Amino acid sequence: MKRRILLIILAVIIFLFIFIKIRMNHSNPEVLLPQLSEIENNIEYRDVRNIAVSKADVAWHLDHILKTVNRLTEALENSDPNTYESSFNVPRIM
Repeated sequence: MKRRILLIILAVIIFLFIFIKIRMNHSNPEVLLPQLSEIENNIEYRDVRNIAVSKADVAWHLDHILKTVNRLTEALENSDPNTYESSFNVPRIM
């Protein structure tokens, strides 16, 4: 019984690994457009603040999101895919 459970878990991990690898190879340059549009639509609420959620107003959160996107973009532009070495890491997959 334990062996069967371990085999099922191993099969699920292999399936997830393959699924993630396939998804990572299919990049779409317009994948962020809906999110960027949503950010743009929330600019009009820049001065709104909900203390129950955060001490910061909406403008701070929008700024933080855009700074994060900018830093990720810079990191991607500066990375060299030729130096990437794939490694199997179960916690990362989970």
